[in-house]
Amino acid sequence: MRPYLALTLSILAACDARQPPADRTRDHVIRLVDRVGDARIERPGPVPARAKPLTAWRFDTAERVLESAASPAWHAGPGVSGLSVADGRLTGTSTDAFPVLHVQRPDLDPPDLLQAVEIRMRVDQGFDLWFGGSAQEQVDAAAFREWWDTQDPISTPLVAGDEFHTYRLTPPFSVASPALRHVFLRPTDTAGATFEIEWVRLIWSREHLAELPGGASWEGQGGIFKESLVARSPERLSFELELPSRPRFETSLGKFQPEPLEFVIDVTPRSGTPGKQTRFERTLARTGQWEDVSLDLSPWAGQRVTLALSVASEEPGGVGLWGSPAVRSGRSTQSGHSTQSGHPDGTGNRPQGVILILCDTLRADHLELLGYERETAPNLTRMARQGVHFRDCISQATWTKASATSLLTGLHPTTHAVTDFGQRLPHAVTTLAEVFRDAGYATLSMSSVVFTGSFSNLHHGFETVHEASSLPTERHSKTARPYVDRLAPWLEEHAAEPFFVFLHLFDPHDPYLPPQPNDTRWAAGSAHADHTRRLQAVRAHIEHPVLRKLGMATADELDAAGVDPGAYVEHLKDWYDGSIRSMDVELGRLMETLRHLDLDERTLVVFTSDHGEELLDHGRMFHGQSVYSELSHVPLVFRWPGGLPAERAVDTLVQSIDIMPTLLELAGLDTPAAVQGQSMLPLLLPDTGRGDTTDAWRERPAVTAKAATRRGVPPPPMTELYAFATERWKLVHHVRRARPDQPEFELFDRAADPDDRINLADAHPEVVRELREQLDAWRRATLDARSHDAQDDDTAPLGSEELQQLRALGYLR
Repeated sequence: MRPYLALTLSILAACDARQPPADRTRDHVIRLVDRVGDARIERPGPVPARAKPLTAWRFDTAERVLESAASPAWHAGPGVSGLSVADGRLTGTSTDAFPVLHVQRPDLDPPDLLQAVEIRMRVDQGFDLWFGGSAQEQVDAAAFREWWDTQDPISTPLVAGDEFHTYRLTPPFSVASPALRHVFLRPTDTAGATFEIEWVRLIWSREHLAELPGGASWEGQGGIFKESLVARSPERLSFELELPSRPRFETSLGKFQPEPLEFVIDVTPRSGTPGKQTRFERTLARTGQWEDVSLDLSPWAGQRVTLALSVASEEPGGVGLWGSPAVRSGRSTQSGHSTQSGHPDGTGNRPQGVILILCDTLRADHLELLGYERETAPNLTRMARQGVHFRDCISQATWTKASATSLLTGLHPTTHAVTDFGQRLPHAVTTLAEVFRDAGYATLSMSSVVFTGSFSNLHHGFETVHEASSLPTERHSKTARPYVDRLAPWLEEHAAEPFFVFLHLFDPHDPYLPPQPNDTRWAAGSAHADHTRRLQAVRAHIEHPVLRKLGMATADELDAAGVDPGAYVEHLKDWYDGSIRSMDVELGRLMETLRHLDLDERTLVVFTSDHGEELLDHGRMFHGQSVYSELSHVPLVFRWPGGLPAERAVDTLVQSIDIMPTLLELAGLDTPAAVQGQSMLPLLLPDTGRGDTTDAWRERPAVTAKAATRRGVPPPPMTELYAFATERWKLVHHVRRARPDQPEFELFDRAADPDDRINLADAHPEVVRELREQLDAWRRATLDARSHDAQDDDTAPLGSEELQQLRALGYLR
């Protein structure tokens, strides 16, 4: 059977097999969020009354913009013309870059703190939305611009276009209700923009807490989110549990309100079992930060107990968070997991821990491991020599949101449907983390950009996610050091149990400037000033606004500005390589941590990238714009001294979607039937006495896709193209082209031309025709396999933190 037909049939056969694997939860972990339906909830006293409705303005009737005590009017300040209500929306046009809308708020009591501002609106031009207020009894809207310069307004990036979005602005400081007697909105910062506002809401702390539902939830403190139990004072949640061997109860405590909150844990043996009741008490005073708790339950090992969680506050209704509450077994794992089946080589060995490292924007050809002249990653090279590395791994997309989703689901972008800015993974799709979680692994994600967190639904299956908003600054791309610092103590806490970690590092992503000493390892000391001068000269010539902001010029734009393209990009390469070296230092620190914790032999570490970076290879810079090899060729290294051979290099063509089934097979876990990748175990392991393992590997084409994104993220918008790679050939099909003179097909000889420089389509029309037929069959099969509940989720609310980071990285105008 031809490889592409086998691929097509395997995809079609999986279309209706989308259910997650059967529950295989091990006896060494009991997660209380999974048992909340069986919990006994005691509420001594009445449930606190809900707070009054939100302070809100809707515009679905004309009275909403007329003077009235019940609904005060919104006025057009300077820079706004034509303010009116039409079709339930407050509409107007900006006449300059500082349009102002104003309303006086009469409901000032009772005093409260502002939790957030939500605005549902559309604007066709602009970069930022601004909110401010004044405590003065009388204000002059005309003088508002001068006032603005002396205050601290709240802002969030806009998504300009034809679609409505819900923006949530969170104040970085305390704002009391009396300070908002007058409310001001600056709906855009661009002249000539048309805006439409459906509603404006001011959300107060009491209202937010009163509306926070109890039970299992996904809650965050300081940008770190956890599976949580939400309890309201004086609630008490009781769980009947049969404890495993060496049990301990682990959780993290959190709260939102400023008042102190007492957390109480009671452990009571069931009738007929020995032991006495014990109580743990902790008062939490700090707000917005998790506080970890670990309680030894070994006196009741193997017994049935009642574990009760309660919160208490001076006033009823205080909300407490029990983050990732679980009873875990501290049993020894030196010999692997006794409950799991044997290793495919018959040794019975399984990795205790799995760490999947995704290094963002890392070109494979900038690693000495794959022939680069600079020593950019000596620690990664050492890892590869201690394990198995693949020389020919192809990513399924060339920007993070689509590529990372493929990595963590084993599905092509055309199937998982996360191909545009706001789309999220359908709930029916099973992620790699969900399989590990169901098998009892502790699961942790450290995300360096919102694309790999809850913004894409890639938090599914993780007990804890460090979102990008938890980092010291969201505008910085060097995340390896803070995340390795955080990972070390987490590994120590989970050193006696199975674990899965997704570690997303961002260092090679722009801005490329690395920290010392790697800022001058290859770049001259004067490079920064030289680059700033060149950037100033070229910025006005960069056509696309996103790329203009980032200074990512095309070769033609550099020529038009009188800037030497070679000098411009060579300096950026020096910094780019320095950033790789900085990341590699932290990779070495992580390996030291594993050795220190005696986890080295028991941990499978996999290192890869989501995509590369264009550095004028085909006349462009940045990523996500094409599917050439500088973007699609990614590194792939497997290291597990306890179970994989060392110094093994594999030349066989593989794909990023093959990583998920490989990890699951090495861990002895079932791969979801819908997964489109295949396990690389036959390529990882030498002959084990079962015959030649390479016989089990099916050669298949590797496909990289760029969908036609409506928002131009990544640019250019509305282009659609695919790369279809076999061992010999690579066909690029430009389904929707960026310019009329671009050829529909390009054909490259992968062996003779690995950098995709020479188009052989005219010389080999028969190859183009055959590969196009295979590509068309692949596209039909992967589209047919799309989950029935996959849908365009572009209207999902975008938080201020998400928007700020996407703007800073250049993904938003």
